[in-house]
Amino acid sequence: MVIPLTLPLYKLVHPFNVARTVPEEVPKEIRKDFLEAAAVLSISEKASAALSRRCLQHLLIDRGYKGKDLNEQIEKAMKDLPQRITENLDYVRVIGNFAAHPIKSEQTGANSRCRT
Repeated sequence: MVIPLTLPLYKLVHPFNVARTVPEEVPKEIRKDFLEAAAVLSISEKASAALSRRCLQHLLIDRGYKGKDLNEQIEKAMKDLPQRITENLDYVRVIGNFAAHPIKSEQTGANSRCRT
């Protein structure tokens, strides 16, 4: 019996692990999510984006920005952080949503992968 390959052959030949270091003072849950997101990036960009979103949410909670969801947490953080940082936080949220949730476009009704 032949088992079909689901990954391109070059991905099976090259190692998946990417050497990343995280300082010891980074909380365990944040470190774990970050390292996992980095490890799966070459295999699945969607999985990496979803894990990066999770990492961001843990980071915001750790810094005291609590809320019902990531969007609310980012809104609270926007009051304290420079605009260039909050824009990037929102990009991680949107891309993570794109990776994790198939959502229809509110403007066109067409299938879309994220809502902004």
